[in-house]
Amino acid sequence: MVRRDSALARSVIQAASYSDLAVLGQYDPGAQETGVPIDFVEQVLIHSGRPALVVPFIGEFPTIGQRVMIAWNGGREATRAVHDALPFLVAAESVSIVAVNVFDEDDGAGSDPCARLADHLAAHGVTARTAQLVPEEVGAMDMLLSRCADEGTDLLVMGAHGHYGFPHMLRGSATRHILRHMTVPVLMSH
Repeated sequence: MVRRDSALARSVIQAASYSDLAVLGQYDPGAQETGVPIDFVEQVLIHSGRPALVVPFIGEFPTIGQRVMIAWNGGREATRAVHDALPFLVAAESVSIVAVNVFDEDDGAGSDPCARLADHLAAHGVTARTAQLVPEEVGAMDMLLSRCADEGTDLLVMGAHGHYGFPHMLRGSATRHILRHMTVPVLMSH
């Protein structure tokens, strides 16, 4: 017997595959039985090959994309998310790039791990401020969400890792954390 949530995921994945952007809602753990699996957004991201704009289940968002923050780690997924978000970035009033757990790169860009991305965005007409998160007592993703609130961010752009087998069991934990605790719309790409 085919589960209803599997059929739903397959249908949305197929539809998203032929779309520029999938717009999805955050999983609401307090909702009555809806047939939507807790990892629904991750399934769509991983299997559709398309970016998704995920909107939190709590809050009102009259604007999306005027004040954008990019969570940058230099990885493939983050790079893809930035390029999928270019239409938002070009139209934004302000853009900030925040380095989060940046992969080691000896690229001659100096001590700012976001400098090369800022230069690349400038070639597209996007002026971006850069900063680096240094996790302290709270985790990096909580610090990122706190910074979004402090800056009045109305769109967070980040790469999304999915479920991988051993030895990558911890990959995806940042994605899952953001999807469970998001306070602002998030554009994710895998």
